[in-house]
Amino acid sequence: MATYINGITRDPAPSSITSGTKAGSAGGAQLTTTVTPCSGVWFGAPETAGVATNAAPVYIGGSAAQLIPIMPENYEGIYIEIDDASKVYVKSAGGESIRYAIFA
Repeated sequence: MATYINGITRDPAPSSITSGTKAGSAGGAQLTTTVTPCSGVWFGAPETAGVATNAAPVYIGGSAAQLIPIMPENYEGIYIEIDDASKVYVKSAGGESIRYAIFA
């Protein structure tokens, strides 16, 4: 059965979702340190009771550059199609973190 994720139809649908929170680093921290096959990853800003917990944006991207900003109020987040979650890096200047969900 197909599923619909952020405007993209997936067939077959992802069979599992792994989620968590990842702290960024000034040089970019790998989302996962082991190969993690997937169809995509959702990223969003962390919050507590509807209040943003980051003071500044977190940036995501590849190993060479992390240029996609996730603003502190971006609770809806973004979905990025990628075949391996370990190819994604997270950068923050002040120790901010990001929430993620890996669709496999």
